[in-house]
Amino acid sequence: MLSALIVIIFSTLGTAWFLNAKAKELRHPKSVLWGAYAFHYLLFAVYYINSLYNNSDSRRYYRDSFSGSYIGDSWEDFYGIGSVFIKFMAFPFVNGLGFSYEAMMLLFSFFGFLGILYFYLFMVDKTTFRHRFLGVDFVVLLLFLPNMHFWTVSLGKGGVILMGLGMVFYGLSDIGRRLITTAIGGLLIFHVRPHILLVVLLGAVVASLTSSKGIKTWQKTLIVLVAIAALVPVAGTFLDLAEIDDASADGFTDFSDTRGQSLTKADSGVDIANYNQFMKLFTFWFRPLFVDSPNAMGLLVSVENVFYLILFWKCLSMSFVRFVLQSSWAVKISLVTFFGISFALAQISGNMGIAIRQKSQVMYLFLFIVLAYADYAYRTRGKVIIGE
Repeated sequence: MLSALIVIIFSTLGTAWFLNAKAKELRHPKSVLWGAYAFHYLLFAVYYINSLYNNSDSRRYYRDSFSGSYIGDSWEDFYGIGSVFIKFMAFPFVNGLGFSYEAMMLLFSFFGFLGILYFYLFMVDKTTFRHRFLGVDFVVLLLFLPNMHFWTVSLGKGGVILMGLGMVFYGLSDIGRRLITTAIGGLLIFHVRPHILLVVLLGAVVASLTSSKGIKTWQKTLIVLVAIAALVPVAGTFLDLAEIDDASADGFTDFSDTRGQSLTKADSGVDIANYNQFMKLFTFWFRPLFVDSPNAMGLLVSVENVFYLILFWKCLSMSFVRFVLQSSWAVKISLVTFFGISFALAQISGNMGIAIRQKSQVMYLFLFIVLAYADYAYRTRGKVIIGE
């Protein structure tokens, strides 16, 4: 338990350092961010207790991270793309420092919280006005969405991928000063889920070619060149990982059908093979919705899904279309990335539990888009979108 205590001290000091270093960029008092920190670790406790009585991927990750496991004996044996990269990250802590299972859970939980902080900084940097939902500051509300915390508090991909995405979008908002942050975030995404980085790169190119707002010409040129240079190797890695022989439509269809069918083999499975694209996306974004909740936790998730559904409904207007057409670079890359990743994951999230967990990777992008739209509506027409 000593290693767990060390991680708690490290994560607390690390959060304090981070908030102090970014003090000028914060829109809210540090006490609000510390409240989110406490909430994050409260949900960590819930997840950890649940993992003691139920099967958890985190235990498998920890067990497989030991030297001499089926993967290999040395650290370099563990290097790879996908799940094995999580074990690669864990290897030096487990074998070199003797970290316990609890310590590794706490460490990766800290990674997840850093991802939330980076998305917070991205949102407040790219929006202007304070909006309220049911009387609560909208950005503060976003810091306390349970599903966003719950799936990033364990030893696994969730916390790492959220941290990577948060670093990338925060870095891209001012790439001239945050190039290293962007690069580190991109490398994390690539090593955990290369297909997600592929979508981000495509989003960067599309946004750069269709918008001149919020980005300088030299920044646009740099982003396009880097994105295009990275597209081929990232796409190749994804195709190799997915064991797709070529990038044809049939190849992707076969992969998504096989993956989707394999993920329906669970208690929370939902057969999506015969769903149209609208229903696949609706299931991914907004289910369960009370009536199809598989358990008590599903009821709690349903409350959050209703919140998302209300916000989505507010965006169904010609005003939103005009906003998108006139929007900044940051909004357009968020929109392309959100829909691109959602479409990709919706094809394979036959298990509703998998969908609940995976969508936490992209919902901050959706929430940022809504927040930016609310800014646009209030600035141009004095109309309140979120608080109606």
